[in-house]
Amino acid sequence: MTGPLRPAVISLTGDRADNQDRCLWRRSGDRWLLALADGMGGHARGELAAEAFIDTLAAAFARWPRGLAAPDFLRRAFSRAHAAVVASGQTQRPPVHPLTTGVACVVEQDRLHCAHLGDSRCYLLRRGRILVRTRDHTPVARLLAQGIITPAEARRHPLRNQVNRCLGGQGGPWPPTLTPPCPLQPGDLILLCSDGLWNGVDERALARLARAGDLSRAGLALARQAVRAAAPSADNASLLAWRWQAGPAAARPAGPTPPAAQAQGARPSLDQAIAQLQEALAEYGPEMEAARRRGG
Repeated sequence: MTGPLRPAVISLTGDRADNQDRCLWRRSGDRWLLALADGMGGHARGELAAEAFIDTLAAAFARWPRGLAAPDFLRRAFSRAHAAVVASGQTQRPPVHPLTTGVACVVEQDRLHCAHLGDSRCYLLRRGRILVRTRDHTPVARLLAQGIITPAEARRHPLRNQVNRCLGGQGGPWPPTLTPPCPLQPGDLILLCSDGLWNGVDERALARLARAGDLSRAGLALARQAVRAAAPSADNASLLAWRWQAGPAAARPAGPTPPAAQAQGARPSLDQAIAQLQEALAEYGPEMEAARRRGG
């Protein structure tokens, strides 16, 4: 490891009365956790739900069981976070049913693992281009993937603010969508953001963040741009940006390996690999079919 920089974290309230977005990053040895939650303001105590998600992931990361693969860690952490969000609402008087979206990434052994529920996103940016982007759990995203509406129509669609998967509430838990593991290259930028950020800027502006010298300054400018674009009803706009700097022969930590990092040599089983492939096909199958039809 060549000393990755600390992530840049930006969170603006926008035109809302309070900020219900929450961000998190943790490091243990050469394993990293990045997470972002957007409490759903149309429901009671969205900030409570976002905090429960972040707190649960931080605690799970600190107690990562030896030998547990990253995809299984993310599935387990999201399940526990859902339960924590529900429980947090039951402690209120009267009880409430808070909701939050959530996205989380684990980086280990030069690979990015990502899970999400809702419309908080993860982008992987490489040399000024978007290499990976999570797909929102929204009716509009489904219509867009099926080729029924265009990106321009999606931005104006009456259902654009609806989410059909999240954490908390009276149903669930929804299993998170896991993206296939992605090998990282030096200089890659991992960007987590709430919908208040990506809704207010185009993806070319997001992609330019990959070339920024000062991530904090560039991220703040991007968040301010998103707030201005959505004024006078701008949502909270938050991002967490982190540049991967490990070389192709990343060194292991010097000295005794920390307990939380000892599982990094574990390789996923064949069953796990098949499950990941099936998840990817289920999630991105409609979009691939729509693209095939347009091309054919």
